[in-house]
Amino acid sequence: MSFKEFAKRHWFGIITIVITVSVPYYFYKKSISLPEPVFLLDPVRTKIIESDRFIDTPLRVVRANGDEIKGNVTSVRFYFWNNGRKSIKKLNILEPLVITLDDPNGEILDYKILKCSRKVVEPVVGLNSVDPNKNLLLSFAILEQGDGLTGQVIYRGEPEAKLVICGAIEGVRKILTNANVIQKHWPKEFIFGTYFLLIPLTIGLLVYAIHKEIKDEARDKPTKPTKMSRRLRLMARFIVILLGIFIIIMIIFAVKGNIEKAKRKALTSVIQKIPKDIIP
Repeated sequence: MSFKEFAKRHWFGIITIVITVSVPYYFYKKSISLPEPVFLLDPVRTKIIESDRFIDTPLRVVRANGDEIKGNVTSVRFYFWNNGRKSIKKLNILEPLVITLDDPNGEILDYKILKCSRKVVEPVVGLNSVDPNKNLLLSFAILEQGDGLTGQVIYRGEPEAKLVICGAIEGVRKILTNANVIQKHWPKEFIFGTYFLLIPLTIGLLVYAIHKEIKDEARDKPTKPTKMSRRLRLMARFIVILLGIFIIIMIIFAVKGNIEKAKRKALTSVIQKIPKDIIP
């Protein structure tokens, strides 16, 4: 008995087995309680000082002690919360959570917590004794699902410099960041944004179908080809090839551009993933 015949005869039993196995597995996966810490940077930054605008002016930006601050000064917000079902307690932190300014010439000028979800979180952000100009220590008492905080860092350096978090938490393989969220969501944005590619594809298929129909008809009703008919056939074939090349090039550029657009849109939609309780 072939597989096709077996499947046709026992299709109901096969479907029953698949449902019997998949449904318990789905609920088993849903019931697993794991912590899922997320650290996201707000894609929108505030440029406090643009050094280029201060070159020909007598204005100076100084610290509290009178030392001049040279370079760009930017403010960026970060969001840290637990998206998992299992809570994260202070004793679960195996290695300190360190937020680092990823700019070799940068310097953290100021930092503060803007909001936390609940008082029991007891979040603390402070300078790290190891390279305090670039590192901040983050700690908390407990983070249950949806608990977290919003922080703000003002720094001197490249306006697009990143804040990177490192550390180790029990039961966590990695802390999710902007890159992970974008990687997860940009394909969906890409699919919704590429529907317009159906237009050139449809035109190409129609032209190919018409060309094939004419070719088949000419084959079924053979006639002595004239010089004009040969020219028309060559011209039609040439037009089909050019149109095919044009459609392929158009699709390549459209897909490439739409991938970048989808990634930018996914980055902007990152804010929608943040719990409302920690948004200032």
